[in-house]
Amino acid sequence: MVSDVNSQEKKVAFPRPKVVRAVVPAAEAQKRIVDTAIEMLRTIPFDKVTSREVTKRAGLAQPTIARNFGSMEGLFVHITSVLMENALARFPEVINQSLFFDSDFLLRVRLISWLISEGSPAKIFNLNFFQENMRAFANQAGGISDRTSFTWLIHVTLLVEGYAIFAGMHDLTDTQLTDSLTMIAALRAKLPELERELGWTQ
Repeated sequence: MVSDVNSQEKKVAFPRPKVVRAVVPAAEAQKRIVDTAIEMLRTIPFDKVTSREVTKRAGLAQPTIARNFGSMEGLFVHITSVLMENALARFPEVINQSLFFDSDFLLRVRLISWLISEGSPAKIFNLNFFQENMRAFANQAGGISDRTSFTWLIHVTLLVEGYAIFAGMHDLTDTQLTDSLTMIAALRAKLPELERELGWTQ
């Protein structure tokens, strides 16, 4: 009985210290959240990337996502922009079709497809990529018109977006994929000639 009293007195006299989480600056917290979520998106099903699991792996409190991105949807939409920026940084020349087969670009397409299937409106993912890059591409492709440039960029992008989602259905070999890229490059080289035939010259 005495030992029980002594034990209770010790608890009162020496309370267990509270665990205080270190304050993380907003910019660092955002980067940790984004980097952690992207790594998870690369390795596990998208629907398993939850706020609880992301913040746990990032070493942050669960409300951090709501505070910085509003919601998981807000975080994912932000990540689609980050992935596009990463891909463009590696392929600054729009004429380089390798951009469209970049791992970040393909992950972005798959993530957007999943988000749309979950109810996100497609228009929120529009980065005006074509409008912003069609003049640069037109100059790089031999001085073609904006009309031809825009049509080519959207044509190739739609092809690659389809590839990102459905390529697994077709069991393409490396040779078949290389042939596809070779054909795209050959068609791209003929854009000035093609636009003359179509009457699209400026």
